[in-house]
Amino acid sequence: MIGLDVTDVGRLVRMIRACRVTAAAIEMKLCRCPPANAEQLARVRRKLLDVAAKLEGRDS
Repeated sequence: MIGLDVTDVGRLVRMIRACRVTAAAIEMKLCRCPPANAEQLARVRRKLLDVAAKLEGRDS
């Protein structure tokens, strides 16, 4: 039973990290793209950070 809990926590941590890493990659691309694409990328970035915050148990 304890192994399952640790595995679930590990998955959660990996999901949070993946959201944050992807959001950082999108942020780096924002400065190199046209304004219309930048707006869309910014929305995706904000959504990923919101998902990460909710996975962490924080309400944003």
